[in-house]
Amino acid sequence: MDSLVKKTVFPNGLKVVTERIPYVRSVSLGVWINAGSRTDTIEEMGMAHFIEHMLFKGTEKRTVFDIADSLESLGGSLNAFTSRDMTCYYAAVLDEHLVQAVDVLSDILCNSLFVPDEIEREKLVVLEEIRSSQDIPEELVQDIFGDCVLNPDAAAKPIMGTFETVENYQRPGILEYMKLHYTTHNIVIAAAGNFEHDKLIELVSSCFRFNESNACVAKQEVTPNNDSKIILQKDILQSHLCIGGRTFGYADERRTALWLINTILGSGMSSRLFQSIREKHGLSYTIYSYVELLQSLGFITTYAATEKKNLDRTLELILEEYNRMSEQAIDEDTIKRVKSQLKGSLVLSLESTANRMSRLAKQEILLDTYYNINDTMAQIDAVTTAQIKEAAVEIFDICNLKTVVVTY
Repeated sequence: MDSLVKKTVFPNGLKVVTERIPYVRSVSLGVWINAGSRTDTIEEMGMAHFIEHMLFKGTEKRTVFDIADSLESLGGSLNAFTSRDMTCYYAAVLDEHLVQAVDVLSDILCNSLFVPDEIEREKLVVLEEIRSSQDIPEELVQDIFGDCVLNPDAAAKPIMGTFETVENYQRPGILEYMKLHYTTHNIVIAAAGNFEHDKLIELVSSCFRFNESNACVAKQEVTPNNDSKIILQKDILQSHLCIGGRTFGYADERRTALWLINTILGSGMSSRLFQSIREKHGLSYTIYSYVELLQSLGFITTYAATEKKNLDRTLELILEEYNRMSEQAIDEDTIKRVKSQLKGSLVLSLESTANRMSRLAKQEILLDTYYNINDTMAQIDAVTTAQIKEAAVEIFDICNLKTVVVTY
């Protein structure tokens, strides 16, 4: 590891990974739980996400307002998110307020009360969140696509759950979920910024208390669905589409080639999709591609919004670019440019302590190792045109592609 990157594993299995950045005045601290929609059962879909909400609803010593005000009053922030495979609670503060950040995060994670009235109230909030996502076609089509392309893997469950599952949550089930998943062997605490590793270890040791179970939790797959195309009707003014395919996961070394494929296809205004569909043909205002990688699988997709009469032509042009990636060699000038673009965006992203903290945690959870920025740039430089084409052939095979359309 870098001299400024350190890792401590406690006897109970809890891991702490840190990166000291002495020239900044801030610290980003995250508690990462290796649990998300993938670990929800069919009956409790959305539970990981619901617990993320509930941990902000009161502890033995802090009210809901006290939690919200605890770090905001210091100029910092406190938040959380749930993904398909992880839940993260994180804080960003001035370096002088590290103690307060640890105190607040440990309090909500270890001392939340789960008051029944708060549970019922938060159900209403999450139900509104689900309704809100369904009213935003760009979010809706991407959520449906992710569930579709990952099916039947256990990750192919809606992160927020369904109206039915959310309404059925009860306090005993919530506590049992936490007992099962919020364990020392399932948690990584990551931090980046201006602080001393040993100081954080002292704080973690004194403040955090988790169940020490090391039980293996079986992941429940969803009902198989082999549909290659899903069309949903909504009262909207544009057609929104996602088309893409399942890929290998974050732990696969081919991920670097995949990031380059995505950069060529749909990352930025110079990308092939943007230049073709928006600039040349004028069919869409919003067009981009992106990659989502879990540990053992993932997907790449293209999102576009267009007038209904242009939907078929837009899909045709996207497929042309997919076929171009699979069939034509990429010239050396293009390779050089996209490698420079990817490396530059990576370096710029690491100007943020939050991004550095997130990168540390994901590498620890998904790779069980650490690559510094120079390692990653060397991996980018090492990718060949043949490797890119080989990955593209596999990913953009017509049998691997899924299409989701939300239209009027």
